[in-house]
Amino acid sequence: MKKPQADVCLVLEGTYPYVSGGVSTWVHQAVEAMPDLRFSILYVGAESSQPLTERYDVPSNVVDIQKLFLFDELPRRDRLPSRRPPGARAGVYGALERFLGELAAPAESERFAELVTALGSAGRAFACANLWRDREGWELLQRSYARAVAGESFLNFFWTVRFLVGPAWAALRAGASLPPAPVYHSLCTGYAGLVAAIAARAHGSRFLLSEHGIYVRERLAEIQRSEWVPDTAARRPGVFEELGAFRRLWVEFFKLLGRLSYSSADHITSLFERNAEIQRAFGAPADKIEIIPNGIRPDAFEAVAERRRAAIGSQPDRMNVGFLGRVVRIKDVKTLLRAAREVTETLPGARFIVAGPTDEEPGYAEACEDLARQLGIADKVEFRGPTHRDDLLEEVDVMLLTSVSEGLPFVVLEAFAAGVPVVSTDVGSCSELILGKPGEQPAHGAAGAVAPAGDAAAIARALIPLLSDRETSDRMGEAGRRRVAASYDQAGVFDRYRDLYTGAGQP
Repeated sequence: MKKPQADVCLVLEGTYPYVSGGVSTWVHQAVEAMPDLRFSILYVGAESSQPLTERYDVPSNVVDIQKLFLFDELPRRDRLPSRRPPGARAGVYGALERFLGELAAPAESERFAELVTALGSAGRAFACANLWRDREGWELLQRSYARAVAGESFLNFFWTVRFLVGPAWAALRAGASLPPAPVYHSLCTGYAGLVAAIAARAHGSRFLLSEHGIYVRERLAEIQRSEWVPDTAARRPGVFEELGAFRRLWVEFFKLLGRLSYSSADHITSLFERNAEIQRAFGAPADKIEIIPNGIRPDAFEAVAERRRAAIGSQPDRMNVGFLGRVVRIKDVKTLLRAAREVTETLPGARFIVAGPTDEEPGYAEACEDLARQLGIADKVEFRGPTHRDDLLEEVDVMLLTSVSEGLPFVVLEAFAAGVPVVSTDVGSCSELILGKPGEQPAHGAAGAVAPAGDAAAIARALIPLLSDRETSDRMGEAGRRRVAASYDQAGVFDRYRDLYTGAGQP
């Protein structure tokens, strides 16, 4: 085997170094914290048509960055050659039939190791640009249709399967061709998890899987409310039984990718226990899961905390609410704006600062600015765009998260380290961050408040006492500062990951 040029290959779907966010922040921290280890990166994106700009100063111990675009048109020359040795076609179509069979009727106890091996071999054999032009492929498609969605539109089934298999096959080929590394570390299941599983099996390496948010759950929520799936059945988000046949195919596809990743991983890390429970529900073996939270360097926030205290001293009556993150649907900025209107009706001096990139979902960002005008609060809300974290922390009195899904958000830890209390929706680990884990010793007390996701009135009710009572705000900010110093220091977090990377902490 060729000598690996990297100690760890990170397989990253839609994140570092081209997209900012919590996962990207974690990756950047990890690479910087382990300068003696060499990292390679496979960035998994959708299409190459959009230019990519690095959002981070990539450290020098990242020795290679490759890109995989799942939905790029596959070249015609990748057609299955007739000169393949006898049995190649049978192996390819056998693997594909097992894969599609899992979508139609998920088994109770799958032999996923065998399936991953078969898929890896199929991915090395050929790309699937013209897969369905072969007689064997067409017969397989007909059998799969009869099992999965008989009675529905065959044309819709054909294109659904093409869109399911095409990017998955691109992931198979990428996994089979990645350079060797002792460890492949994927930060989600999905396509990235499939790549890492195939690569680790191809090279006899270890596969480490980490999840900040639960990929399968996020994709299921997206599919339930999507308009691009050709279902004629009535939809009610959240009610799986009422999903149409093609929507169910997509659901089972992402659940299958999750099970393939979970079963193939040598070790799985989760940020907090609630996430681990969901992983187990989607098929992760309990004995593989370890809880390792996110962490930060609390000492790096001492200067901004001091500047913030000085600014409050000169402006004791200010009431600034900050949001720091991507302006995208999952952050539910529209609920933030509706809460802002209710707050400003009670506290006319309150001001809201929405800081973060708007280019990921530009249509949604424009709709948010339109909503602020419609609500009559355009003069109370500033859409600031990308902003340095420290500048915003110095300026705000409360940090606000209105997300519908989170893992363990860095923005909460960073706000705490600067002495800023947080109001958040009750998603991910936000409740235990703000209120403390059960049995916390010593008990630090509440560092803000939580409210139900999507409930603008409840969010407003949580914000008003913190904005109108400086003593309460300061006390909660101090509770957050103590909690992050006691339980979320990144030094211990990355010591554990170093052990996992080097094999010292191999379970």
